[in-house]
Parts: sequence; C-alpha cells; structure tokens
Amino acid sequence: MPKLLTSREYDTLTQRLERMADGISKHKTEKNFPSHIKEEDIRGKRKELEDSRSKYEALAQQASKAYDEYKKHFDICNRELAKYDDTIRGFYGKSSPMVNDFGTKPFTIPVGRIKKSRDKEPSA
Repeated sequence: MPKLLTSREYDTLTQRLERMADGISKHKTEKNFPSHIKEEDIRGKRKELEDSRSKYEALAQQASKAYDEYKKHFDICNRELAKYDDTIRGFYGKSSPMVNDFGTKPFTIPVGRIKKSRDKEPSA
C-alpha cells in the first residue's frame, strides 16, 4: 500500500501553489518573463487538488462506514456460528467425529505423559 499523504503535505503544497500564482500575477509584466508560466494554470491546479482531496475525504468516510457495517455483520455471523457449533456438539457429543461434517472440530481429550511417582527415600 502506498504511503498516505498527510494534511501537512497537502497544506504545504496548496500554499506553495498559491504563492506561485501570486508571484506570477505580480511579475508577469516584466520583460522576458517566461510566457509558458500562467497564473490561471497554477490556480487551476490548486482547484483540481482541492477537489481531489474533497472527493478522497468523502470516499474515505463512505469506506469507513461500509467497513463498520461489514464488521458488524461479520461479528453477528461469527456469534451465530459459535451457537450452532455448540448445538451440534451438544447433539452429537463434544468429541464425536461426526461434528467434522459440519465444519466444526471435535474437542479432544488431552492425553499426556503419565508422571511416575517418585518413591520417597526413608529419612535417616
């Protein structure tokens, strides 16, 4: 994922564009001033940047709302499925291999190593 632009970077760029346009407006009548640099172009670029940012912020807000709705439904489905898992285990038995048919893992009975009892040495 690319690095997201910060508000600070946006503010800096819009201020630079504004200062550039102001400078062009102030100095465009000077002799030999570059004719390809136009104030309207710079102000137009700033307007396009502002419009793009507004569109991005609106879409980001919509995406956030859509994610919240998705997450809500995801959690509901997860809770419901857990209830169904419990019901199936209750019906067939917690460790029955039959629950595999429902996509549920049967509970296993832990089998561990049996510890040997240590004989206590008689006290002297």
